[in-house]
Amino acid sequence: MQNQPRKAPTLEIARRPKEPSTTGEIIEIETNFRRVKFNYPKIYSYTFEVLTQGRKAKKDEIYKVFRNLYENKQFGPNAFPVYDETMIYSSVECGNQKRLNTSVDGKQYIATLKYSAEIDFNLLKNYIEQENCEILNSKLLNLLRVLNIYLNSDVRSRNLTLGRRTFPIPDKPQYLYGGPELMLGFYQSIRIGWNHLLVNHDVCATTYYPSGKLINLLNIILSHVNLRKGLYENDIQYLRRFLKNLKFTTTYSKSENTITDISSQSADKITFNKDGVQTSIKKYYAESDLPLEYPNLPCIVVKKGNRTKFFPLEVCVLSRGQKHKTDDLNQLQQEDMIKKTVIGPKERFDKIDKGIQKEYRHGSDKRLKSISFDVENSGFLKIKARRLPSPEIIINNKQITTEKGEWDAPKFNESAGLYNWSVVCFDLELKSSAIESAIRLLKEVLISKGLNVPHMPKISLHNCQDYKKAIVKAAQDAIIDSSKPTQLIICIIPKKQQEEDCLYAKIKRICYLELGIMNQCVLTKCLKENRRLRQVFNNMALKINGKLQGKNSRLADGLLDFKAERAHMVFAADVYHPSKEDKKKGRPSVPAVCGSMNDNLTEYSCRYRMNEKLRHDVDIIENLNEMVLELFEQRKVKGSPLPDQIIFYRDGVGETQFETVITDELEPLLVALEKYYKSENLPPPKLTFMIIQKRHHARFKLLNGENCKHGTIVDTEIVMSQEFSFYLQSHVSQLGTARSAFYHVILNQGNFSASEIYNLTFRLCFLSSSSRRKMAPC
Repeated sequence: MQNQPRKAPTLEIARRPKEPSTTGEIIEIETNFRRVKFNYPKIYSYTFEVLTQGRKAKKDEIYKVFRNLYENKQFGPNAFPVYDETMIYSSVECGNQKRLNTSVDGKQYIATLKYSAEIDFNLLKNYIEQENCEILNSKLLNLLRVLNIYLNSDVRSRNLTLGRRTFPIPDKPQYLYGGPELMLGFYQSIRIGWNHLLVNHDVCATTYYPSGKLINLLNIILSHVNLRKGLYENDIQYLRRFLKNLKFTTTYSKSENTITDISSQSADKITFNKDGVQTSIKKYYAESDLPLEYPNLPCIVVKKGNRTKFFPLEVCVLSRGQKHKTDDLNQLQQEDMIKKTVIGPKERFDKIDKGIQKEYRHGSDKRLKSISFDVENSGFLKIKARRLPSPEIIINNKQITTEKGEWDAPKFNESAGLYNWSVVCFDLELKSSAIESAIRLLKEVLISKGLNVPHMPKISLHNCQDYKKAIVKAAQDAIIDSSKPTQLIICIIPKKQQEEDCLYAKIKRICYLELGIMNQCVLTKCLKENRRLRQVFNNMALKINGKLQGKNSRLADGLLDFKAERAHMVFAADVYHPSKEDKKKGRPSVPAVCGSMNDNLTEYSCRYRMNEKLRHDVDIIENLNEMVLELFEQRKVKGSPLPDQIIFYRDGVGETQFETVITDELEPLLVALEKYYKSENLPPPKLTFMIIQKRHHARFKLLNGENCKHGTIVDTEIVMSQEFSFYLQSHVSQLGTARSAFYHVILNQGNFSASEIYNLTFRLCFLSSSSRRKMAPC
């Protein structure tokens, strides 16, 4: 059965309100965008097939063939085509079908160029200039994709590239702890602005495996190894994990091999049969006039079929351009990468400008000229923005101002009681007396915040391997008042890693999913911060009180105007995406939805599900309706009326997935709401639905070079005129360059004005922003 084409959304998308925002002060800022002059010409696409020795050429071979044909003008004397690893695009017609012969690296190739389609950019022009508002469909997204291919084609021919990111080869490599090479680069992409096209430029970073002579890299990968003494077993084990499946050449041959393993024995002990005589690797290389300087080191193992080859480490050369997944970085490597990449806004914009001039060189790009595409070289776009006033909040029943974006909470609005709790430490190097002293200070801080903490908890020490047994015992030890259940287990852990099987993840899984007990983790290094330990516990108290259903603070009265006659409710939804390895194992995405339970939005309930289908195109929330209706029922249990105004924030959606979210989530949700409210004899609620994007490259700075202040709204010039979208920086950024969230209002049944949407979103984000925690125990 053939796949049916996806139906287009029938929903009318929210338009930008006619009345512009009037709230806040007008400021001038600089953005990392530049204007584009473009005549919207026609472009022709062609399929491109390459054969060699009776087989289809490999991906890297095809690109080399394309480069060879391009440089030798075989596409035509006036043709400047681009290639995206699938199709060739050209502003000049190259004929209906061409057969081209060429030789690359001594191999003969036959390339076939076949006409596919004509691409008319007037469709994009009409979309930008139209008055009605529609979601970008696949045809428009494809036009932008083709323009991005032209924009990045020249630079990718000279550098390492990942999508729209380019990484020039550095003169002096930078390495992270354990061997990955840190690569700093640049990013550029076409964006649709206010009735015109823009190019968004940014700096970026990623990691590759190190390249070059392996013997010179050992001290970087293993750190402080003595090559004369050889390698310890744990060094060999790390090399096995780090180098497996990497490609390498040798100092005497350019032929590339793939690493299968690292030998346990050294080169002077490994023997093989040569002409009927057993000889060692060391002796073989000595007889080949390549005597080994480090015969005591192990060898690279390469297995091909039944054959096994051994290559001494000192003759191996790791190939350049082998990507190291940043998701695979451990905690130390992540911290190292952050330290080496964090830069302030002025330095960031200076680097971007240098990258444009040195790497992109738009003015001399013949491909861009061939389609009349010109990036203005008059500097970054300066635009007018607005800064919303900081909201006032209620803490300890007192109203305070928050102009600096952070505040202290001497006492909470509603403090919980902590009667049954325990502490388990998984760091055996910590002394019991130091732990007890720290917990006494924590109890003192909790009491000072207003919590009722009558007892000291029982403290136990365990090794990390017995984590499950330790947590179950800690749950039992926590029962001090037998009339009440276990409330909290505090776990002291050596380090917080990102891997899903790390100790932190295991503790959370057992406490929340198996035992149903609240948990608070704290890192050992935080307890050693003697001068800042009270601040650590002040921050931890915020989390503990919230987990025990206390209420820390709230917005001042009158700041949340939902225009509701009966009640209002705020929802937020996101999806946890499995890794590629998890997808291979059939593990689907995990969506979650939380909803407010009271009018001042200080209490929330949450629901989550496992998606039933494993989707490779887009991860939608399959059970969204079910979770939303469950939260309605939970709200009724708490005695709150059903809302007639709903604000819904949907996170984790790219622009290519907007249509899918609308058709598979939003439209069914509207049907479900109408049916549910009809059963309650109520008119359906007014739903305002927004999609939030955080993975974008838009950056802003004040003209004096500093970060924009919290409350900065950008809703002109770099956004579409008819689309109801805006950038909002809701937090204080003390390090690096602040990143705003990008909001798309898809549905506005509440008929909110621009000012009302901006104020509501800013105040909600500002109250919950984690930026006010200077240190963050986990």
